[in-house]
Amino acid sequence: ESLIGLSWGIAVVSEVVMMVVSAPLMRRITARRLFILSALAGAIRWAVYAKTSSVGLLLGVQVLHAFTFAAFHIGSVTLVHTLFPPERRTEGQSAWTVTTSGLPVLAGTYLAGYLYDVVGIRPLFWISAVASLLAALVALWIPRSTAPSSARPAPTTVELDR
Repeated sequence: ESLIGLSWGIAVVSEVVMMVVSAPLMRRITARRLFILSALAGAIRWAVYAKTSSVGLLLGVQVLHAFTFAAFHIGSVTLVHTLFPPERRTEGQSAWTVTTSGLPVLAGTYLAGYLYDVVGIRPLFWISAVASLLAALVALWIPRSTAPSSARPAPTTVELDR
């Protein structure tokens, strides 16, 4: 149980660090590139889970949570902020949340449980790694023109709280 807590702790600290550096990061790279990096980090993370039983490696790969969750979230907020006019951003964020965190999470959780019963945990991690690679390919379809630039800075946490 202490290793599970340590694992969660590593993931959360890496997530917080990503959030702290997000404003300068988003001035340097596009939301599209952040999505691609997030998906590739996911592929690596799931592949490591599938391949190893090394506690040290499993704990170490938890830092990729900075990309698989935090960077993806930052890219999402930034992309919606860029795509929607100010008076429609709340609706845009709501629509994004429903389409990425509502039904897909429900369906994904159910499917993961089913696959766990059918194929086991290691093949399920391999399936997740492949799904992450497919997500990276999908992210390539995000138009480059929607990415924030220095002319359209990414929102900061302070701006989003107003």
